[in-house]
Amino acid sequence: MNRREFAKTTALLAASAYAQTPASDRVRVGLIGCGVRGSQLLATLQRVPAAECVMVADLYDGFLEHAKEMTNGAAETTKEYRRVLDRKDIDAVIVATPDHWHARIMTEAAQAGKDLYAEKPLVHKWEEAAPLMRVLTDTKRVVQVGSGRVGTALYRKAKEIVQSGRIGKVMLVSTCWDSAGGVYAWQYPIPPDASAQTIDWKRFLGQAPDRPYDPKRFFRWRCYWEYGGGIPPDLWSHHLTAINFILDSKMPTSVSANGGIHRFKDEREVPDTMSAHYIYPEGFSVTCSTTKTNSMRDQEFQFLGTDGSLVISRNELVVYTESGEEAYTYPLTAWPKKKKEQFFVVNGMDANGVPRVTAGPKPTVERMAMPARAAFGGNDHMANWIECIRTRKPCWETADMGARAALASIMANMSYQQKKTITWDQAGHKPV
Repeated sequence: MNRREFAKTTALLAASAYAQTPASDRVRVGLIGCGVRGSQLLATLQRVPAAECVMVADLYDGFLEHAKEMTNGAAETTKEYRRVLDRKDIDAVIVATPDHWHARIMTEAAQAGKDLYAEKPLVHKWEEAAPLMRVLTDTKRVVQVGSGRVGTALYRKAKEIVQSGRIGKVMLVSTCWDSAGGVYAWQYPIPPDASAQTIDWKRFLGQAPDRPYDPKRFFRWRCYWEYGGGIPPDLWSHHLTAINFILDSKMPTSVSANGGIHRFKDEREVPDTMSAHYIYPEGFSVTCSTTKTNSMRDQEFQFLGTDGSLVISRNELVVYTESGEEAYTYPLTAWPKKKKEQFFVVNGMDANGVPRVTAGPKPTVERMAMPARAAFGGNDHMANWIECIRTRKPCWETADMGARAALASIMANMSYQQKKTITWDQAGHKPV
């Protein structure tokens, strides 16, 4: 079966399964925000037989028109997200708005009794985290945060390997996520019909500073601090969540970040190239690095332990084992011959530095690969959310996990903006 036939067969099976699930048994979902990411999530939701999207809210006519196309006209559309929350027949909502709306809409949705699929980052400002978490806890909402990796077989296997001690104690985690081209740097095309008549500009601004209508800020909102946060919340939040999942870590002790706008001089405020160094109280460091100007490195994790390494690319996991051999001959180059021979013998080698016992294992490789889309876990992540709504069990990526990743991302941006190391005050639960 070729790829086209496979895709067609998969779509038919999904449609058949959906048709066989009675409407009365489906989780009824409202989508708030149907831009690039929101439309992807809508497509994913439609592949989950036990769910049904019945209403979509967005602020641009074109996105609402697209939502109608995607649902064959079945979903009601609106520019007022409160209409979604006020519908008693809607069980849950997906929040895929610009970042500066996340905390407010999630708070109101939880208070309205809706379960939540929350796009990362969970919050835009660190001050929003504690109040939001209190509301989500008090209302007992089922929340799935959408970075999407922690439930996949690839990342579960990585956690199993690291927690088993196979690569020793992890001392450094190095991550990169690079791309090239204006689109990947959030220079999204602006629709020809974009105008103050087709976009609810005032509602988009929300609590952000008042500004005249500007389509660049609406469609390229990630480039501006008032609505997004650039690289850390958009990309690093994925990696920080995965690291916390694999290593059972919490909040970093500190972060130092730097970067700049090196290529895209397009009125953006956020850097197109950025690096950060985190220190964690569990005894390891994390380096995150991203450029929007080159795609050679693409995306990769490196978990570097005392006995080996675990590397995760987009859809493959590879384990390397350290040999354990010490390179004594190099530092002893300047020693007198007799002292050198004496050292070798005392340390279990012959006079020439050759071990008398069998050397440790040479580096070995173990691999696990899966299709790229499956490695990101979109379908399974959404299906897990729907299942947890039914069972009231915690989702794979809880609100607490999302909050920690968002706060660590915010700390990196604060370090970049303030040009200093930002530390985490555990007692005050805030960055300083």
